[in-house]
Amino acid sequence: MLEFIQVSGFWEPDREQLRLIQKESPECLLPYYHREVMKAIERKNRKSYKEAVRYLKKLRTIYKKLNKETTWEYYLENLLEDTKRLRAFQEECQRGKLVHVENEAIRS
Repeated sequence: MLEFIQVSGFWEPDREQLRLIQKESPECLLPYYHREVMKAIERKNRKSYKEAVRYLKKLRTIYKKLNKETTWEYYLENLLEDTKRLRAFQEECQRGKLVHVENEAIRS
């Protein structure tokens, strides 16, 4: 329901509402944060990439809480592969400690 309401544009959650939803049922926020990450990346500027990294950190927290670390790792790996030409985004992921530099050297 949250996803439908957000996509339809009738409601944009504020921080307090997001905090409450994350506490009660964090799995409901997964589609929301996935969508926000993609919207931020599509804007293709450094500020948006930083925003995307913030959302990615929230996703990582939710996946850890749900004991789905392998799903998170698969998602992040695919996202980084899909955005490998966006150097600024890759750098922001490294700055945000989502990707370690030594891992990046191995992947390239």
